[in-house]
Amino acid sequence: MAAYRDPELTKEKMLENIFAIAHHHKHDCLVLSAFGCGAFKNPPEHVALLFISVIYQYAGYYKTIYFAIVDDHNTGNRINPDGNFLPFKTILDGLNVHPPTIIRVNGVSGPNRILNKTSDGKLNLSDLCILYLQPCQYGSKCHDLKNPQHNNNYLHPPMCSYQDATS
Repeated sequence: MAAYRDPELTKEKMLENIFAIAHHHKHDCLVLSAFGCGAFKNPPEHVALLFISVIYQYAGYYKTIYFAIVDDHNTGNRINPDGNFLPFKTILDGLNVHPPTIIRVNGVSGPNRILNKTSDGKLNLSDLCILYLQPCQYGSKCHDLKNPQHNNNYLHPPMCSYQDATS
């Protein structure tokens, strides 16, 4: 997932968006990477811990989550002395997460906020939101990308300003 420049996404929000988009497309399994721990020099321990918080948020939404982690050219240097694989293995190996047994109003379940709980025990959830806006169903192919009102209501993936019409 490419990062948005405006509004700026935190690393945790980027991870949440990956999970939300996969859920929206009805995936039941994820294969994830070390997410910037190589060329972008993100600390593997921190990224693995961010993944844990999002995995708990999405407990029960996915049957399996796999991590494809490799050590790279930064392994063993000052920035990444233990590589990527060891920190991810230490933090995530054997993690088994179950959906919460207690549901809290204003809490989060996957991509939704729990708005309220009715007297008969049913939950009212917010709509799927990415950065507090609904994703546009047309994505980067939307014909209303230059319409400010439309852009205030829907989120679109970033488009590269260097991309030509034939690529």
